Amino acid sequence: MNKITANHLARRACVYIRQSTPDQVKYNLESKRRQYGLADRARALGWLDIDVIDDDLGISGDGTRRPGFERLLRALCDGQVGAVFCIEASRLARNGREWHTLLDFCSIVGALLIDAETIYDPKLTNDRLLLGMKGTISEMEVATFRERAQAALLQKAQRGALVRRVAIGYVKGADDRIEKDPDARVRSTIDLIFRKFAELGSMRQVYFWLDQQQIQLPIVRGPEDACEIFWQPARYHAVHSVLKNPIYAGAYTYGRSKTVVRLEAGQKRVLRQVRRRREEWALILDHHEGYIDWDVYQSNQTMIAHNENARGGAVRGPVKHSEAPLAGLLRCGHCGAELLARYPRPRVIWHQRSGYVLNRDHACCVMFGAHGEIWTAKRVCSLRSHHAILVYGEGERQTRNEMSISEASDVLGVTPTTVLRLIRLKQMPATQACVGAPWIMRRADVERCLAERNHPATAPTVDSAQLALEIP
Repeated sequence: MNKITANHLARRACVYIRQSTPDQVKYNLESKRRQYGLADRARALGWLDIDVIDDDLGISGDGTRRPGFERLLRALCDGQVGAVFCIEASRLARNGREWHTLLDFCSIVGALLIDAETIYDPKLTNDRLLLGMKGTISEMEVATFRERAQAALLQKAQRGALVRRVAIGYVKGADDRIEKDPDARVRSTIDLIFRKFAELGSMRQVYFWLDQQQIQLPIVRGPEDACEIFWQPARYHAVHSVLKNPIYAGAYTYGRSKTVVRLEAGQKRVLRQVRRRREEWALILDHHEGYIDWDVYQSNQTMIAHNENARGGAVRGPVKHSEAPLAGLLRCGHCGAELLARYPRPRVIWHQRSGYVLNRDHACCVMFGAHGEIWTAKRVCSLRSHHAILVYGEGERQTRNEMSISEASDVLGVTPTTVLRLIRLKQMPATQACVGAPWIMRRADVERCLAERNHPATAPTVDSAQLALEIP
């Protein structure tokens, strides 16, 4: 039976062409020629108006946004297409939703699906069954390939043998071993970054120092087999990547980031570079020669984490260097937000909530400053004396029988996280001077909680049908 009718030939024939990756587009030339050859097959079958859709070359077909595929669906909805030519089902879609959407559209408007060998009419039950099976097989095929590839990569990474592109300051030696770059200038620059961070304690300050000293940093450009080192002025992200990468501590890591798939506006979106916890890495210490020790790397990461202002009350914040001795140390007693020190004109310091600077629509809880004078240590002492604010003395909390989170956890024999949970559940009385300030507990409350944990007020339920287990 000839499935091609005059109605089909009166409409346009769309030849859909796709390859999944840019490398396939570059190297799999025969596959690309074979797909473009479908235009000749369309002419041989009688079509005169032929539209070649190759917008999706280098784009995966597993559900991500594809401009060419969307153009094909729009043309089908407009009733302009009499047949869709594709070399095989997997070129059109690698997921069931898009594949069956295409089949439904073709069935409704009466369009044919034609590959290199067969003509299918989605309106016919047998053809629809075959096309459905082809789509399912295509979807499972790519899923199987991906699972096998990921399992092989993980197994190789767990041995520390999966070495792709190494960071600046290292090169791939024989048998893919990671070795320090033989270029002495590159090595000395990496060492300098770590020395200055140990001295200044801030990535931002290291970047400013490098920029002021006009010290250039190395970058690598080009493919792995023909890469070149270029020198350019210091950039913050370059300093950040060196200080955050565990490769410089002699550690091999795999799986520091992952991809997360989400649905946005009905489309699959793949978000890359989502950081994973260190427990989820494939981590091998002392894998190669490092620029710093692993303990130094961990200490650096702790300091970097505390310097992140964006995390608000979760960290202590970076040490500020300014004319205001309290810069970076003051917080709002109402909301716990950090108070920002501003200098509107010489010898004037103004403190206000940091969020107010970015969003003036929200009222500022607190705002104060000194006009004409700066906050020196002498003025702070004078203010404290005027308001009868006592100086904190060592051991003062112990005298008042007060305990901190860490001290209470030691007495109870639990972790600080457990103590915080007891506070949230109202099982441990505690107070804060303001939001974000340390929790303070009375020793009597901690000892009472310890007694209740050791001797619960409610006796265990006795069941006559239960046997007692006695352990000698």
